[in-house]
Amino acid sequence: MTSQSSAGDSEPGSSSENMRQHRPAALRFVLVMSALALAIVGQALLVSGNVLWAITPYVVAVIAITTAVSNPTVSSGDSTGSPGDDAAPDISSNIRAHPAHAFRRPERLWAIGLMLLALALMAASLYLFPKGPPNALAWWFFGISVPLATASALAFDGRLFSLIGKFRAGTEFTLAFSSLLPWLGLLAVLLLAALVRLYNLDGLPAGLWFDEADNINRAVIIRANPGATTVFTPSTNLPSLFLLPIALVVDLAGVSITTARLVSAAFGLGGVAAMFFLVRFMLGAHAALVAAFLTAVMRWDINWSRIGMHGITAPLFAALTAYLTFRAVRFGRRSDFVLAGGVMGLGMWFYASFRLFPLVIGLLLLHALVF
Repeated sequence: MTSQSSAGDSEPGSSSENMRQHRPAALRFVLVMSALALAIVGQALLVSGNVLWAITPYVVAVIAITTAVSNPTVSSGDSTGSPGDDAAPDISSNIRAHPAHAFRRPERLWAIGLMLLALALMAASLYLFPKGPPNALAWWFFGISVPLATASALAFDGRLFSLIGKFRAGTEFTLAFSSLLPWLGLLAVLLLAALVRLYNLDGLPAGLWFDEADNINRAVIIRANPGATTVFTPSTNLPSLFLLPIALVVDLAGVSITTARLVSAAFGLGGVAAMFFLVRFMLGAHAALVAAFLTAVMRWDINWSRIGMHGITAPLFAALTAYLTFRAVRFGRRSDFVLAGGVMGLGMWFYASFRLFPLVIGLLLLHALVF
């Protein structure tokens, strides 16, 4: 009788406990969906030319998504494991706060100040860009706001001041030879990737495709008048950011058939390294070396690494965005979320078709936040 009564009494308690556990998930779901809706409204206002009206929905969306990914309860489990561990992280679990989230009041003030300054500069750049050339001041505002926002995210996590403290204390970093082996393997894979991407670069593929020539021509114009650089280049029908490193190559080495191809080869090498980091975090170092090697010798990747066009940027930014998102979901650090969003934004700016990739990341975050 007693045992039956106890079992019966425990059921309502279990039910209420389950309800309490599901409430945060439901709240996070509402916050995420609200943030997406507000971001869509802000984007629509921005496209229609109402830049000032677009700022408020964007800011509220950022606050909503930041609240959704924040968890004041510090996990009692060991969350200090390195991302290179062979064991794959449990990405389906709810985002957990990291002990580094605890920081002192001065650090919080620094973080808030840096974020407010970054938002002000970003808003100023969004206001100035539609007014047309010269865009030098808008580019400066935008360029400064990005590292400020990154520094703010690191300060919110306490990682920025922790890093500064280690340098001031003269902390020594030592590595065992066994821990260097995966990096030596990555170096060998990168050397192979560079060989197959740079060999006879001016002769294979033969000739110069007209899109490559147009990219070089636009880069020469940017080099001659950087202040007139627009966000979108009509002649190429693509965002302008890919043309900036080409303009740098024009400045350093002049104009030739390999001017844009050198930039594509560099992005191809970056994609190989990014794939290593992603798979190393998910499956361990051995699988990461295999993935990096397969990317290095993949026909598609080699082909587009030897042509001076935007498409080769997609694998790099896709792998980096996925890597940082998995880190953010695993450790719950705000800085990883900010870095993932920044890299994803750069990916869309380098290659317009990359705008489909946020749907993949959105589904991953939605699964992690709700389930």
